[in-house]
Amino acid sequence: MDDEGGEEKTEVFPLPAISSRELKQIVSFLEYHATDPMAEITKPIQRDLTQCNVCAFDVEMVSKSSVQDILVLLTAANYMDIPPLCHLLHAKLASDLLGKTPDEMITYFGVDPSLVTSELKQQSDERLARIEARQKT
Repeated sequence: MDDEGGEEKTEVFPLPAISSRELKQIVSFLEYHATDPMAEITKPIQRDLTQCNVCAFDVEMVSKSSVQDILVLLTAANYMDIPPLCHLLHAKLASDLLGKTPDEMITYFGVDPSLVTSELKQQSDERLARIEARQKT
């Protein structure tokens, strides 16, 4: 926006936990798609994203990124309201998870399996307590 003097105003846009490397990837994505809009990603998602109407530029970008990088980029894209990038990153995660077991998914995301087990046990115990409470009434 221009102010009354004709100068462009700049506004600070805080991006917590986003490194300059991730920001460069986002800018690169936006610059590329400014002249070549991203096509809709077709479903069902395939392991090979090029079979889902994803261009080579985007496939290369997400293929070079670790799952932690993808999650950081996804958080940033969501925060910055960039739906096409969010869709691409979700498609990448979905394609990576195709055919994986729950244990393989836990490993993929780098989650401590003992945390998942204790969380599931806690949820199961809470569910059982609710059922027992309803049966008493």
